Amino acid sequence: ITRGIIIFIVLKLGYGLLALAIATLVVAFLSLGQHIILLLVADPQVKVDLRCVRLGRIRELFGFSMRSLLVSLGDYLRFSSDSVVIASVLGVGFVTPFNVATRLIECFRSIVVAAGGPVLGAMTELDGARRQDDLQALLLRSTRLLALLSILGGVLLLADGRILLRLWVGEELVSAYSVVAVLALGYMITLSVHAALLIVISKGQHGPLGWWTIVEGIANVVLSVLWGRSHGLIGVAMGTIVPMLFVKVVVQLWYALRAADMSAQEYLRHGLMRPCLVGVLFFAVAGVIASKASLTFASLIGAVLVQAIIFLALMWS
Repeated sequence: ITRGIIIFIVLKLGYGLLALAIATLVVAFLSLGQHIILLLVADPQVKVDLRCVRLGRIRELFGFSMRSLLVSLGDYLRFSSDSVVIASVLGVGFVTPFNVATRLIECFRSIVVAAGGPVLGAMTELDGARRQDDLQALLLRSTRLLALLSILGGVLLLADGRILLRLWVGEELVSAYSVVAVLALGYMITLSVHAALLIVISKGQHGPLGWWTIVEGIANVVLSVLWGRSHGLIGVAMGTIVPMLFVKVVVQLWYALRAADMSAQEYLRHGLMRPCLVGVLFFAVAGVIASKASLTFASLIGAVLVQAIIFLALMWS
């Protein structure tokens, strides 16, 4: 929120990109200071002591971080490489509508990933205590929670995305809605099983996932080039989604269930079945509500509130 306010003020005052970069840097340093303060509040006795540094622990942390880095690199390859592909295959003018779509998807994705942060800490604690039954129960609960959150965000983008684009960037970029729809559907599915990634990381077994994600990024580039030439921006979006779905929903989920010692039938029945039923009903209702909304921010906000209330009712029914 602070960064958004500062960017708005800087633009209103007539400054350019350099001022925006400086403002972003200042906010980043403020965020670092905030983290330090919150750390001291959470643990007042924490202190930095170089005598506690151990080469073995550094090697352990470095290895864990490198495996996590590979997973992150694969994630960044999806959207970062797409802009290069679009500029090379379709032309620079097509980068803007695609970036508009990916900005919405990234906001959606970041909310779900952030919601999984506390889950990862809890899973790590349970795995360290070798409480396998509790860990499996947490996997199912967190799957239901993150799947419901993913469905809520994905369906809202599918139902209200066209109106949002008209109000946000204008009629000339409403064509980006088709890209938003493809990406939102794909990410809604993959983020629904995000808890599977968390349990693999909590067990420190995410090394292979990093390499699979890199392979996914390469497949993304190849398919985006091939399909982009024949189907335009939709082809690029499909080139992003298809490899991601295969890795996240097939390979990663299979690997995670093995790590959790859980059957696919149990995971689907107790983890995903209820969110899927809620999602189907919510999609039907949300589309009807969106069709009644007028082209104003007030009407859009009202429609989203009604949709959210109905989603909560379906979730708790």
